[in-house]
Amino acid sequence: MGILENLIVFPRDFDRFKEQIGKKTLNLKQLVDLDYRVPGYLAIPSSVCTRIFQDSGKILLDQICRQIREEAPYSLYAVRSSALIEDSSEKSLAGQFHTEIEVAPDQLASAIMTVLKQAHHFLDGQLGQFSILIQQYIIPDYAGVAFTRDPLGNREIVLEYHRGRGEELVSGKIKPERLKFLPGNVPAVSALPDLKNIARKFREIEKHFGFAQDIEWCLKNGTWYFLQTRPVTTISVSQYEQCLYLDQILPAGENYYYEKTEISEIAPAPTPFTWSLLEKIYAPNGPVSQVYQKYGVHYAGKSFLLKIGNELLVDRERELANYLPSYSYFSGKQLQPRLARLSGIFKTIGNILALNRISLQNDTLSKTIKEALEQPAEKSPDFTELLQLFMNNYQLIFEANLLADKALKNLTLAVKNEPIGIADLLGARPPFNYEPPPVPVLPDSSWTGNALEIANEENFTVFSPAIHGSKTVDSWWRDLPAWKQTWLKPVISQALYFTKIREYGRWLTVKGINQLRREILEQARQAGFKTPRDAYFAEIEELLTGNFSEKNCRPRKIIFEKQSQFHFPSRLTNICHEEKKQLQGVSAGVAGGQLVTLDQLDAPGDKILYTKTLTPDLTAYFDQIKGIVSEEGGLLSHLAIMARENKLPVIVGFSLSDSKIKIGDRLRIDGNTGTISNG
Repeated sequence: MGILENLIVFPRDFDRFKEQIGKKTLNLKQLVDLDYRVPGYLAIPSSVCTRIFQDSGKILLDQICRQIREEAPYSLYAVRSSALIEDSSEKSLAGQFHTEIEVAPDQLASAIMTVLKQAHHFLDGQLGQFSILIQQYIIPDYAGVAFTRDPLGNREIVLEYHRGRGEELVSGKIKPERLKFLPGNVPAVSALPDLKNIARKFREIEKHFGFAQDIEWCLKNGTWYFLQTRPVTTISVSQYEQCLYLDQILPAGENYYYEKTEISEIAPAPTPFTWSLLEKIYAPNGPVSQVYQKYGVHYAGKSFLLKIGNELLVDRERELANYLPSYSYFSGKQLQPRLARLSGIFKTIGNILALNRISLQNDTLSKTIKEALEQPAEKSPDFTELLQLFMNNYQLIFEANLLADKALKNLTLAVKNEPIGIADLLGARPPFNYEPPPVPVLPDSSWTGNALEIANEENFTVFSPAIHGSKTVDSWWRDLPAWKQTWLKPVISQALYFTKIREYGRWLTVKGINQLRREILEQARQAGFKTPRDAYFAEIEELLTGNFSEKNCRPRKIIFEKQSQFHFPSRLTNICHEEKKQLQGVSAGVAGGQLVTLDQLDAPGDKILYTKTLTPDLTAYFDQIKGIVSEEGGLLSHLAIMARENKLPVIVGFSLSDSKIKIGDRLRIDGNTGTISNG
């Protein structure tokens, strides 16, 4: 072929020209080597692209096109960019270069020049950074893209496709069909044959390239063709490592539904000591079991807490089996509990009746919690005695949580059709005479931490009860008929009362944790710990049996610190479901400011804090922010309770990944209505 042999390069010669051929083209060669079906292709190297553009007589271009037609005689061609700076792990430059499709053989020269002219302009004349991919063009039945990992950083494969040409899809001109699934739970889609096998191939491609891939594909007469693959640039290395970690740790071949709930808020990343404490709290005959027994609920005490990485999640199916064994989250499409089996039906019915019979006429709980809070610490109790005291007090804490939850559900149902928000009602002085529970006088002002986690040594935060009125609430109340006021008054009073008792339960938790912390640190010092706080990585049984050493604690601390990079989604499941997050105001008020994360609080101006979970330790930042938006949380979150008392607006159910809002945007949030807007 003489001088022409280097004008176009076929896959067999790519190794000799790899410095002049972009990754898009080189990646196709790897797909072919892996035995995946790829339409025929060849490359025009960067040195030749420069010569073509400089050849005003176009003699060279004519020679190239003639050779393409002879060596790769396709009925239609696609002329695509394959820039040397394109499809890197940092940036893809997707859509920045021009593509010509359905090019007839006699139109090759015109198509190549069109692509080169656009690249010359985009690259400021630096065509030495640009090569061209000439590919057989297949008119597809379906075309689409597959992300081997959700571009938002989650584990699932995301598939977007439509009937017709792929260019319409990637250009954003049409709204595609969208699927999101894990390889072990692939949906059946008639338009996409053999999807289960293809999903496996997507992950094989990812494994080969060592990172999440963005794969373009098309379907013709039931055959899948792979058109290109490149890294998903929106996923960080740590996010990808997290995906791989979850692939290894989560069950294969069985349904699961794990979630961060209100339990997660009190210890989002439990150290080994806190984890072993949680296991005792929820164990058979533990504090939770004792409270359920008091109210006639048969609680099985099956372990449903999970620690994945460092983070605390709840196995919702096992949790449900503890008291509603006939129900399952897996019997419908929405991951809602439904009747699924007859076994255990009598226990299920009995527990439903018992839960509904729980009375909120409880005059002793607030008094008992107040007395426990005001009780001075004993002189020198040992660890065993302190642990037993904590477990006894946690019965009061959990009972307060149980009654607050019931009171809130009653209020939510009662005002369901009223033009008033729950956050308004809970965050303002009631429009009638109301007797709140007495405020405990704390015997110790040196407490640290705000919840169950023993390693949390933030300043302990309390706020005075809400005393501000609300024009919205007062106006709504005045317009109600007298009979409805009479009916609603006890419902509102109970919600306010037990919400406050729940907050005092948090204080009692902090008191117990401080007593345990002091004893553990003292034991660590006596045991010769170089770093006494390493004792937070001991387990309770080690402290009870005397098998307590820094040698055991230190490796756990190292693992814990290593896994601190992981921040898992609030919900982990292999079930394909439609998850619709709904914004909810949990603390009333209106605020504006720039949306920031915790590490950006030093930025000037008013700030709205974005967080994934409402945790009590966020109270430390109240004086630096105007409001909070969170992915997870509820009206009974301790943080929400404290925010209402501090008149700080809070909205939950906000997903940054599903929104057009970005960190750094200026927002206006309304905790009364649960609305978020730019501006």
